[in-house]
Amino acid sequence: MIPVAAFEPQCMPDFAPLLERFDRKALDNNSGTVYGVWPDFTLAYANSEWFRFAAKNGCDMTSAAGSPLGGVILDAVSADLQPYYRSLFALAGIRDPRISVPLCHEYDCSSPTEYRRFAMHIYSLDDLKGYLVINSLLIQRPHAPGIAVRAPGDEEYVDMNGFFCQCSHCRRFRRNGPTERWDWIPQWVERQPSRTSHGLCRICFDYYYPKTPPD
Repeated sequence: MIPVAAFEPQCMPDFAPLLERFDRKALDNNSGTVYGVWPDFTLAYANSEWFRFAAKNGCDMTSAAGSPLGGVILDAVSADLQPYYRSLFALAGIRDPRISVPLCHEYDCSSPTEYRRFAMHIYSLDDLKGYLVINSLLIQRPHAPGIAVRAPGDEEYVDMNGFFCQCSHCRRFRRNGPTERWDWIPQWVERQPSRTSHGLCRICFDYYYPKTPPD
């Protein structure tokens, strides 16, 4: 069992002043994952729910310094999505400071049994000295009837290099064949096969990650 202390919020001392305009207790105890980064995407703050989410999903919460702080969050993002997120944060940084509404990006992160949609709000801090990211659950409901697909056999999903490929966004798995097909396989969403790589299905890539991030 992971000790309760592992879920305590953490913040780099020199990042704390950037959060003074916010209620720190509200951030620390927010029901969604909240984190802060420096302009180079180095993790500088994480709330309790961030640690709970990381533990629940089997993420390594330690770095060379013995803490997740100091790690680069883009290392956890698939390579084909990194340019999009760099553009998204850059756009958040050039928004008119007189506009109080943060940049918002919606995304899917479903569980094996439920469809879940989240909103990522990105706040630029103190003249681009850092960013605060707050993730909020927008929709949570059981999957539509018939969406569960039982994998007929592993060989239908393993590529020529012996890897399964899961869409980073909708979490479906690519099935081999002459046409692109991605299947929802609950047992693999809950526990990925040991040799799983990540990419994007064409629908998610075109719809959620356009060449130009939203205004």
